[in-house]
Amino acid sequence: MAPELKSTSAQKPEKLLNAVFEGDEVARFLNQFVLVGKTREQRIKSAPDAGWEHLPEMTQQVLDDVRHLWQTRGFLTPAETQAALIEKYTPGAPKEIHDFLHQAELSRNAPDPITGFLSKEHAYSATGLAHLYALETHQPMAMVEVDFSNMAGTNDFFRRMLAAERGIAPDDLPDREERKYTNLAMGVLCASMVDTLKKTLPEGARILPIRTGGDELRILVTGLEDSRVIRGLTDRLHADIEMHIAGMGLQDHPHNKDPLNPARNGFGAALTIQDMGTIKNPHQLIQELDGRIKYAKDELGLVRLGQIDAEMHAATTRAQLIFGDLIVAPGETQESFIEGQQQRYAEGAKRAAEKLHAANPAYNADLPQGSHGFLGYVDKVFADYGPNRPQVLKAPPQMDAQDAAYISLEPMATLHERRLHVAKNAFTASGAVMHMLELSLAALTPHDPSAQALMPQVVAPTIEAYAREINAYAKKFDAKDPAVRDALLQAGMLQADIGVPFAMSVSFHNLAGLNNALGHHYTDLVLRHMTEIIDQSFAAAGLPEGPPKPWLIAHDGGANFTAVIRPGLTDASGETKFISQHHLKKAQEEIVARVEALNNTGIAAFLTDNGVKVDRQLQQHLNDDGLKTFADIKDPKIREMSAHGTTVTGQVDGIKVATIQGHISPQVTKGHIFVDELRQMCESRLEMARREVIVRNFVTKVAEDKAQPLSAIFNDKAAASLPTLQERQTVAIFRRLPVEATDDMAPEVNSLVQFKMKAVHAADEIAKAKQARKPDAATVALWQVRQDRAMRLFTQQFDEYAQSGGLMEVASYFQKAPAQTVTPTPVKIKPARHDFKPSGGHKP
Repeated sequence: MAPELKSTSAQKPEKLLNAVFEGDEVARFLNQFVLVGKTREQRIKSAPDAGWEHLPEMTQQVLDDVRHLWQTRGFLTPAETQAALIEKYTPGAPKEIHDFLHQAELSRNAPDPITGFLSKEHAYSATGLAHLYALETHQPMAMVEVDFSNMAGTNDFFRRMLAAERGIAPDDLPDREERKYTNLAMGVLCASMVDTLKKTLPEGARILPIRTGGDELRILVTGLEDSRVIRGLTDRLHADIEMHIAGMGLQDHPHNKDPLNPARNGFGAALTIQDMGTIKNPHQLIQELDGRIKYAKDELGLVRLGQIDAEMHAATTRAQLIFGDLIVAPGETQESFIEGQQQRYAEGAKRAAEKLHAANPAYNADLPQGSHGFLGYVDKVFADYGPNRPQVLKAPPQMDAQDAAYISLEPMATLHERRLHVAKNAFTASGAVMHMLELSLAALTPHDPSAQALMPQVVAPTIEAYAREINAYAKKFDAKDPAVRDALLQAGMLQADIGVPFAMSVSFHNLAGLNNALGHHYTDLVLRHMTEIIDQSFAAAGLPEGPPKPWLIAHDGGANFTAVIRPGLTDASGETKFISQHHLKKAQEEIVARVEALNNTGIAAFLTDNGVKVDRQLQQHLNDDGLKTFADIKDPKIREMSAHGTTVTGQVDGIKVATIQGHISPQVTKGHIFVDELRQMCESRLEMARREVIVRNFVTKVAEDKAQPLSAIFNDKAAASLPTLQERQTVAIFRRLPVEATDDMAPEVNSLVQFKMKAVHAADEIAKAKQARKPDAATVALWQVRQDRAMRLFTQQFDEYAQSGGLMEVASYFQKAPAQTVTPTPVKIKPARHDFKPSGGHKP
């Protein structure tokens, strides 16, 4: 048996965990077992035989117990660790309860279906515990950080391939079928990486692979610490990945965000390995790893082309000479040595490109082609590489999400409430054991640590349960009861609406831009703020806040969220409050307003408010990239849209949001289908919002180019004072349009001109009335009403054309019309919809 591990740190747990990567998550994990202070005293006094004395009263006790687990069993998953600790702290529990808890905990190790890795819910706690393991035990622990590239472009590649093979248009391919192929390609690379690690690491080493995001992985491994071994393993992993990419024929399709850069073509994955015992600055670690991975992606992309970055290789060689990793031979100058190294690298890149081409069916006609060849390659890889998964058990039958959905102590109860109800009726145990049982069952409703929202798997069974219970919920209320009538009136509802639950999909634009600008770690802070935006918007819209809250928010991945809202809540005083569609409409408006507030928020101030120390280096990065507010976050994707024979490209900077709500009916039997359809509609709305921005920018630019002088549009004091870019753009278009319609105008142009004619005519009449010897206030007021109405209709029509693409005809008209001097018109632009301000004085 290995010797007892003792902490070499005299620091208090709080100070120790502050130096740990994801230390706050480790603190939460440890402290959940602690029972302290008056609560402990009261429980022991009121129930001296309930086992409360077995629960730790200090974090240090839990830390010591975790360290003992590492000594006896090695590094464990968070679920395995929690199962062992719960068993230790419930020594008097019956065996059937320990078996139940053990099974429930290890069911959380269920692998991600695409990668076979642990799901994201384990990422932060496992990583933090791994760093703590390295610090406390001085045993080798490393973190392999992996980032996939061009998954969207690979989806497009497979869509074109499959459509061509079937003789149909790409848009006629069954929805999302191409993603199955991209997922298989991802699975091949995951299997390859785990297999390479198994063959490299010493016997008995632990491999803990986690899918940390849609295109990100993290693999925690013991037994790896030597820097030379780490560099060699990094090269080997990259070489294996590149050979598999070639074997699957995925080297050359365009990158979705950078289609003109051949070095970014194809599918791929790049990685870096961090010895966790040598982490110097845990709070900047992810930014450092992101930088290394970007460098690796650039280098791998050039090697595919048989090229190298000579300047970068020269700098790397000089660094290796300085640190003694390379030595110049006697009689050779440093410069000649560097040139020789560059030549060797260049020759190696050419050989590597040739080797990749020989393994690629796109270049080797002797290899199986098309989707059949791809699937054959995938099958061979999965047959060759065995799985490497942590211990996993199926959830206890009564705790399975689908089964628990049918068991309710109350209509519209949460899954956790149902599970706890079942457990309390299934077992008789002491207070401490039931306390730990509740702790374990809470973990079956997993949280996404990046967004601090629920994981998406909780959404579908909740929707299905709510759909089944609509009638049962409605029967609880008597419409003749005055309190019920008042609650319905307050919610703006009819009796028939009692019992209708809702779901809402919320999609934010430009997560990729945030990742590029801030890195994954700081972007997680923005994701958490997005969760807060939804949560605070529900509260501000008048939804009852509980406890418990009548809504749940799940992070679907990317910047997409789903909320499920029960139809009402009876508070502690017995008062019932219903939730209506009007509440959710207000919540949608609140979300849009809060996103606009986020766009106007300083990035440095936001990071500071979220506990980030904005040092000189980070501030310089923000300054160099022109990142003052979130509106400055660049859209990395060049987007294209076509309408009326004109094609426009553009980028949509800043953060945008789209929302859509839907009521859950008794006919909903497949929650995942309901959610998927709602999400697709929301994504369509977000795409319409992107198109609107692009076409507005394009048309305004054309108006600027054709108008002389520009000051007549933007430097006029009245126009400059308009609060939003959208209103200033409307001013620009309004002033650029002529005041008379002609027969050759497109209907879109003619319509806007007609409204302008009415507005200008009204402005002229107002001016005449005011200049009369005896101004007639009634006449001025009448023409003012007509002018306001014309301008609202102009703005409304302008907005509709922006969303539908009709403004492209206006742009075409501007491009053909001769340049003209634009003179200010004494007309105020009024929005078609009133500007909406978030309630509650929210500080973004």
